[in-house]
Amino acid sequence: MTFAKCCAPVPPEVVLGYLTLNRGVTVHAARCAGLLRMRATHPERCLHVN
Repeated sequence: MTFAKCCAPVPPEVVLGYLTLNRGVTVHAARCAGLLRMRATHPERCLHVN
């Protein structure tokens, strides 16, 4: 698991996980534009995390 550098999520911010092909799960802030793009193309790879 790694924290995304594009949005730098911090607690208690709402976060989502994204299952990458090579790096496991990356945790993004729910507001992250990059996550929203990835979620549109691969919704099956988004995970609810806390």
